[in-house]
Amino acid sequence: MEIIRKRLIALVLMAVMVVCLLPMNVQAGEGQAPNLYCLKEGDVCSLYDLDGDGKNDNIKYTKTNSYIYMYVNN
Repeated sequence: MEIIRKRLIALVLMAVMVVCLLPMNVQAGEGQAPNLYCLKEGDVCSLYDLDGDGKNDNIKYTKTNSYIYMYVNN
């Protein structure tokens, strides 16, 4: 009985490993989040309060070849 249990556990673990190794095709949804705001590089967004002080913060980002810089309230 112990051998059957061990083989069953091994079979379940192998099945989980196979499912996790399969490539999954995922894609970001377009227009599915009504509260989503797309920020373009260099534009300033002041719709959100990120630091919890009750005032909306100015958010801006710039990017280089390897980094994205996010500025909050300058």
